[in-house]
Formats: sequence, structure tokens, C-alpha cells
Amino acid sequence: MHLVRIIMFAFTIAAAALALPSSWGRTKPATKVEHPQHYYLSASCPQEPWHNRSIVALPTSQRLGLENFTVAPTTPGLNFRPIELANGYFALRGDGDNENSSGLFLVALKPTNGTQITGMTVLHLPKADSAMIQRDVETCPDDFECVADQWTFDAAGDGMVHHNFKFAGSDGDWEPIKDAAPEGWHVYWKGGGGVDHPIVLDLVGADDHGR
Repeated sequence: MHLVRIIMFAFTIAAAALALPSSWGRTKPATKVEHPQHYYLSASCPQEPWHNRSIVALPTSQRLGLENFTVAPTTPGLNFRPIELANGYFALRGDGDNENSSGLFLVALKPTNGTQITGMTVLHLPKADSAMIQRDVETCPDDFECVADQWTFDAAGDGMVHHNFKFAGSDGDWEPIKDAAPEGWHVYWKGGGGVDHPIVLDLVGADDHGR
């Protein structure tokens, strides 16, 4: 009798196992969101002539801006890899594999005289640490505070584009200024009002656009 109960119990377990969903007992793979590895900065301003043009390093100053429409062929935008930082913001790295080794980083150039006009350049840094940059007086240009760890942007929507790329170090808007003739316009993050031609900058997935 005891043997019969054991056999019946075994059949019950087997039947229950057959009734379970086929995925039970296996770990389902997490949904993988495919983000492009690199991004470039693009102007988003449908009412302005710079719409969809890439942000490039202008030759003489090596500061970032929009090149003149007469330049042909057009210069491709600089590619960056966003690195999320502990402060809640991002660094944008131009080369290398991680935030712990030296490489090229996108840097905000804040004037030390209090002027609310912040430019952009790319500098070779040991890492995206603003305190470390300030200690290295040979890295940052004279009369500027260099900030590499305060970039922010919206989550990606359709087309893997991060809209509203901003400098979190101060309130402001992006504006191209024609102070780099004949090469083009430097793009500045301007605060305190007085922005005549505001534009939006987007981070566009380079791999997603055949670049």
C-alpha cells in the first residue's frame, strides 16, 4: 500500500510539471535596449539655416561650432561616447573605453570673469573630473574654468536621438555667434537672456545613421 501511494505521488508531480508554462524554471533574458555606441551633436532649429547640421571643431580656434555653408565637403561631426557619472550628469568621451583612463573629452569653457557665455572644446584629460582639471593648469586655457562632467540630455526617443543636450553648470540656451569668420559660428551656452537665435542641440546616434 505504501508503494502504491509513492507511485501515485510521483505521477501527480509529473502531471503538474507538464501543466506548467514552458518558460517556467528558466531565467528569461532581460530585454536589451540597443543604444548606438557613439553619438554626434546636431543642431535642431527648423526655423534657422543650421537645422540638422553637425557641431564640428572649427580649425583655427579648435572650439566647437557650426561651419560656414561654403565649406565643401562638409566636415563630419565629432563622435562621442556618453559616460554616466556619479553626480547624475554625463561626460562625453571622444576616444578610449572607459572613464578611468585618459582620453579626449568634451569640455565647457566657462569664463572666469563671470561672463555668462560658455563655449565648448575638446581636451585630452586624465579623466572627466572637474577638480582634477583645475589642478592641471596646463590643460585648461587661461581665463577659463574647464568643466567636463556636467552635461545632460533627455532620454532617447524614436530614432535613438537624445534631445535637449545642455550644460548643467548654469541656466541658458545655445546660440551660434559669427565670431569665427570665415570658418563659421562658435556655439555658446548663453545665460542671462539676450539670446537672439536660440537653437537646440541633440545627441544623434552615429551608428544609427550610417556614420
